[in-house]
Amino acid sequence: MIAVADTSPINYLVLTGCVQLLPDLFEEIIVPPAVFTELRSSHAPQTVQDFVCAAPKWLRVQAVEKEVLERVSNRFLHRGEREAIALAEFLAADYLIMDEKAGRGVAIRRQLTVIGTLGILDKADEEGLIDDFPRLLERLEEKSFRVSTQLREALLGRHRERVRRIHDP
Repeated sequence: MIAVADTSPINYLVLTGCVQLLPDLFEEIIVPPAVFTELRSSHAPQTVQDFVCAAPKWLRVQAVEKEVLERVSNRFLHRGEREAIALAEFLAADYLIMDEKAGRGVAIRRQLTVIGTLGILDKADEEGLIDDFPRLLERLEEKSFRVSTQLREALLGRHRERVRRIHDP
């Protein structure tokens, strides 16, 4: 499975020590140049900058051709979001990994399959790749990730149901 990633999910997965979930869940992770630049920026947390400076082989940067990018024009999107959407469309990626609401809306209208940081963590929990899902959600929120109470409770409910199924087959 090919996944194109935007900045925010990689940022939060690095900050919570869970970035390895990306290659565990997807065969290939591709970021456009604008996303790579944002991750390397002096405004990014040092941990994220360090990760990108020693980027693993599973993280690939691929440019978006100008005419492809021009098809994704939206004044509400940042350059990284636009490039990620354009690249996901161009590559016919299986997933676009994006958190921002405006970008997700545009991507969904363009019929891309979108998954965010929480979706990745939920999928990883479902596949048994996470030891302490509730604690991981707490760590994510400690890193300034915003999640509604309703969504947090839904995710924790799914987690509890998975644990129950494992212990009570």
